[in-house]
Amino acid sequence: MGAARLVRWGGWGLFVLVVYLPLTALAADALRAGAPALPEALDLMVPRGRRLDLLARSVVLSTAVAASSAAVGALVAFSIVFSAARGPRALRWLALAILPVPAYVHAMAWTSLVFRANVWLAANGWPRLPQTGMPLAGWVQMASLLPLAVALAIVAFAAVPRELVEAGRVARSDDAVARRIVVPLSAPLLLAGAGLVFVLSALDYSVASLYQVNVYALSIFADFSATGRVLRAAALAVPLIGLTAATVVATQTVWRRAMVQASRTAQGGCSMRLPVAARALQAAAAGVLAVQTAVLAVSLTVAAGDAGAVVAAIAPVAPEIAYSIGVSAAAAILGVAAALAVAGPMAAGGNAGTWWWLVATLPLAVPAPLVGIGLVVLWNRPLAVPVYGSVVMPVLAGAARFTPLAAVVLAAHLRRQDDRLLDAARVFQASPWAGFWRVGVPLVAPGALAAAGVVFALTLGELGATLLVAPPGHGTLTVRIYNYLHYGAFDTVAGLCLVMVVITTVAGAAAAGSFALAGRWLAGGDDG
Repeated sequence: MGAARLVRWGGWGLFVLVVYLPLTALAADALRAGAPALPEALDLMVPRGRRLDLLARSVVLSTAVAASSAAVGALVAFSIVFSAARGPRALRWLALAILPVPAYVHAMAWTSLVFRANVWLAANGWPRLPQTGMPLAGWVQMASLLPLAVALAIVAFAAVPRELVEAGRVARSDDAVARRIVVPLSAPLLLAGAGLVFVLSALDYSVASLYQVNVYALSIFADFSATGRVLRAAALAVPLIGLTAATVVATQTVWRRAMVQASRTAQGGCSMRLPVAARALQAAAAGVLAVQTAVLAVSLTVAAGDAGAVVAAIAPVAPEIAYSIGVSAAAAILGVAAALAVAGPMAAGGNAGTWWWLVATLPLAVPAPLVGIGLVVLWNRPLAVPVYGSVVMPVLAGAARFTPLAAVVLAAHLRRQDDRLLDAARVFQASPWAGFWRVGVPLVAPGALAAAGVVFALTLGELGATLLVAPPGHGTLTVRIYNYLHYGAFDTVAGLCLVMVVITTVAGAAAAGSFALAGRWLAGGDDG
């Protein structure tokens, strides 16, 4: 019992060190400025003038991206969940395949497409398409977040009890069942999914900056780069954190309830036939997802050129590719190790589980530049020279940002387990360690692999914090691609983006496969 408690407390301590210590160091350094700096900080916390315009633009852009992604994602997800046909159900894997692809890769694909379209339009005397601005930035952000919106909507519809749907179909048409049962029951989760998309859109500045759209998250990075003052950056971030944290808090109860409900809901599809107009909307939404995927694949392939050109583009950055894979793998190991300790309490019921869920997910509301600044403040000191400026810093950045997501994945996996398996292990185990290795580890391993795949893929594409902590001479592939995009080197960057697509897709597929196989295995165990 003493050893178990020691391991548990050690895991909690690791989570705090990885996720909260950089933020604590950031807050402590900001407070160290003292009373003389307080008036300026208070002024920066209240958006006015240009800052208010930036915040309003960010809210408008993120709201539009969230609303469009949620609407299209819900239509596609309904086709997937409530259809027995192979075509609609194959959309699930199409969405999962491109879900981990970084937003800037989508930006590269659409930028290349618009550029080639403008060449053709100019040659034929037609007006050219805009290559910058909010509409294009919003469309590309929607393209990058649509797969996530589809996945979240699938969770929402899958949480609807099938017995209610089947009972309703006995007395009413499929259209009535969809309007009166499926949509009302899934609406809270659909709104929560839109909220998560809003948060991710508001915190991301990579796409907006590429299309010359100034957003609030970019101003935090730009101000710190120009002044180096931690207090200013922290104060500037307060309005944005207020919006994103409020959204996270408002939606976390819904997600936790959905996780509990999904673990008790009988799974199994049923084919529902909707009116022609609804099916037309579903077909249009599926077309949007297919177009986004096609543009991602075809545009990058065409821009990259033949195999020789791709090899020529990859060869000079082979060290960065290997380095990026190593950083992502190390961040995945560290993130999963830290997430394991909090996933158990998150999966538990009661008020304690609610508080643990809040503690684990609230850091998702922090802009990436603040995480990077916190790591700089924490490790930029004489005693930490071996860490600061080393290859460890990007690892810490990836783990700090994505360990909360690993905890969510692990908690969802643990919630699906049958506690009777663990109870039986405790009864028949030769020793606590034997039960842990022979039963506990095999039960947790699929969820841990899924969480590791998520952290790996997201760390590979991480930009906001890595830009601030990457050591000289050790840039990641993401940083190299992002810098190339500003110079319009389409052929070179397209080849690198193809590499990024392949690596992230493999990692995402491994994560999704691990989670799906775990669900089937646990379901088979329940049946047995």
